[in-house]
Amino acid sequence: MKFLLLTVLLCAWVLVAKCKVDEKTKRARADENAFDRILRLNGVDNNKDAYSLKIPKEMFEGDIVMTNKLRAQIGEMRVRSGQGMAGYDAIRGGTWPGGVVPYRYASGFAYGGAVQQAIAEYNAKTCIRFKPYTAALARTAGGYVTFMHGGGCYSMIGRQRSRQQISLGRGCGTKGVAIHEMMHALGFYHEQSRRDRDSYITINWNSINRRMWYNFQLYRVGQADTLGVGYDKSSIMHYGNYAFSINRQKTIVSKSNPNERLGQRRGLSSKDVTQLRKYYKCSGGGKVTTTKKTGCNKIDNYPFCRDLKSYCGRPWVRANCKKACNICPTPRTTTTRRPSNCRDNNRNCAGWAKYGYCRSNGYTQKNCKKACKLC
Repeated sequence: MKFLLLTVLLCAWVLVAKCKVDEKTKRARADENAFDRILRLNGVDNNKDAYSLKIPKEMFEGDIVMTNKLRAQIGEMRVRSGQGMAGYDAIRGGTWPGGVVPYRYASGFAYGGAVQQAIAEYNAKTCIRFKPYTAALARTAGGYVTFMHGGGCYSMIGRQRSRQQISLGRGCGTKGVAIHEMMHALGFYHEQSRRDRDSYITINWNSINRRMWYNFQLYRVGQADTLGVGYDKSSIMHYGNYAFSINRQKTIVSKSNPNERLGQRRGLSSKDVTQLRKYYKCSGGGKVTTTKKTGCNKIDNYPFCRDLKSYCGRPWVRANCKKACNICPTPRTTTTRRPSNCRDNNRNCAGWAKYGYCRSNGYTQKNCKKACKLC
């Protein structure tokens, strides 16, 4: 009897302990930025007591596919000052002509929704266009991207001039992760690798496995370019505070505010957008979306409105208790297109487009950009 009682108590204790750990893990993962999630899914879980060296050897900085070209660049990033790091910035990898990136889904790919959310954000804020694959479009672009389920979340840097893959493996199907990996494919490294980073953040080397120090290298001038945009601690390309930590201590700390959370997973930051637009010379095209202010003042006309929150579905309550019901008119959004060279150079373009020549004829694609909707 005593043995049975002890067994029940032990099981109850284990269950409670497990629940506490699970709840703590849930809270920690709720605070993840895009790169935190990527590292965890690629084999580095900062919520575990021990560091797990599961990142494939062919990966650089946790989620960048190593290529011979990239390996040659990294070979130049060697011993400098006491920490063995050279001085690089954070971007240069080959733009896509005209900012057009042909893409397709591998067989069985299940995260199309996340990819489309990411594409919508690029469309709304830049002139970059991810367009469904056609052989002709791939020839014009000099390559294309295939979204697939690999063993984690990863991408290549910039256009590879052939087929290249963006992996959104199990758990990687979120808008933030998709935007992050797509931005690698557009030519961007991680933000904290900029040569000016030490003016904004502190790297705690003692909390990083020496074998992983290369993931915190700086990028030398000539291999990368910050395009005159200031350091961005809220970039979707920034490491999280605990990236590659071996002891649950922060590996990266903001100098202006030690408690500041680095990076995020919502989408492109304003400086991400600025760099993308500069890198792809978007000033002559693309869409700019603005929202008109409606002058909405949420007020309650009666002091008892706070007691009517459960009746906000009724017209009188909605009209007189805007504050309590948290009601504001939907902002009116207008979209204007900046002037560009989007035009047809042949009077027959509309007809050719109608009969499908935009998909197969090089002359039509080159001279009928407006009719073929290529701009």
